[in-house]
Parts: sequence; structure tokens; C-alpha cells
Amino acid sequence: MSHPLTKQPIESRIYAFNFSANLATGETIVASPVPTVTATPNGLTITSVGVDSTSKKVQCRIASGTHGVQYKLTATATTSLGNVLEEDGDLVVDNT
Repeated sequence: MSHPLTKQPIESRIYAFNFSANLATGETIVASPVPTVTATPNGLTITSVGVDSTSKKVQCRIASGTHGVQYKLTATATTSLGNVLEEDGDLVVDNT
């Protein structure tokens, strides 16, 4: 995620973190250990964290949040080569 994404407080949506730029040829994101997604500050509900069907993205469902707050999202995943990678992004909750 390169620019802030937006959602309304009532929305519950799937978001994806694309790790493909940091993967070697043939390298994939693995499902075990389960990837993690965290938000700072607290206030978002993050569920259903997993690897998408291409094995190059970590996806999750994000719900709730407070209007006017920008959250920093961090996804961490392990690859088939044993590398641990991190992707960051921003999510703004906007009720307009």
C-alpha cells in the first residue's frame, strides 16, 4: 500500500498487502506460521488474516475505526525460503 486507503467506520472490507516486489523468483508467502496484521493506534477490528490464492499477498478483513483517525497497518509474513517480510500502509477512517 503506497498511499492511504480510506474506509467508513461502518464498513467491513478485505484489504491486501502485496509482497511480490520483495519475493525472489519462485518464492511465496506461506500460511504457517499465520501472517499477522496490526494497527496503530488501536481501534480497528482485524480478522481473517491469511495468504491470498496467489501466495504473494497477505489479506485481512478490517472493520470499525474512528472517524478522522489515520491508522498505520503492518503486515508480517514468512516466505517459502524462510525470510520474514514486513509491509506497511496507512488507512484513514472517514465518515464522509
